Amino acid sequence: MCLGAAALRTGEWNAAREHFESAIATYRRADYQNGMAAAYNNLGLLHKNLCRFKEAVRFLEQALRISERSGHFHDAATYVHNLGIVHEKLGEWDLAEEHYRRGLQMYTEVGYAAGRARALSCLGNLRRKRRDWAAAEELIRESLAIATERGYPRETILAREALGDFHLERGALEEARSEFEAALVMADQVSPDSDLTVELLRRLGEVHFAYHEFDQAVRSGERALVIARRLGDRIEEACSLRLIGLVRAEEGDLDQARNFLDQA
Repeated sequence: MCLGAAALRTGEWNAAREHFESAIATYRRADYQNGMAAAYNNLGLLHKNLCRFKEAVRFLEQALRISERSGHFHDAATYVHNLGIVHEKLGEWDLAEEHYRRGLQMYTEVGYAAGRARALSCLGNLRRKRRDWAAAEELIRESLAIATERGYPRETILAREALGDFHLERGALEEARSEFEAALVMADQVSPDSDLTVELLRRLGEVHFAYHEFDQAVRSGERALVIARRLGDRIEEACSLRLIGLVRAEEGDLDQARNFLDQA
């Protein structure tokens, strides 16, 4: 499981899959239900990162069934939350919100503050996508307050990223830049060149693009693209290509713009 997790975080997809499948087989022989559920969850995350969302749902639902059957309520909350993320990626926002709210309730009942922070941030993001601005900001700021108070670095970074997205969509570019830059400093300290780094670099590139700072936008986009390809993050790879293509279009280089946008 540890080797699989390391491979998952470094984009070695085949190695990660083999480790997790081997773990499932061993856990099954030992009749260790909690381990089986965790391994299925990790397989679900692997497929989520590769944008194989239907497969991700299948593995995550299997993890949830095992966890609920064996009474591991704390772990079940995580699998419910992860299902919400995949449903959101699929555009199934009602299902995503249902899972996030259920996960939030479960995290609250077991007293897991990091999980609460994650669920609140995801709910805030979903409210932002629905243009429910007041509810979005309230949820995201509550997430940030919990994460900073408890000293959870990843959850703090995610909440700042969500707040930056909120400001960016409202046209508050300076506020967005401030949140993205603060989060990127933290991400570089916690885990440089990670999934967090690539998301923040690309978003900073979008701020630079909005300010017509085209050289900086391309530099951010190119660095994000390199990390996304190394990690195998197809969504961020596409978003980075799109950013560079839009910059080239604004600069008048339409051939390059078309090339990048076609790839995206």
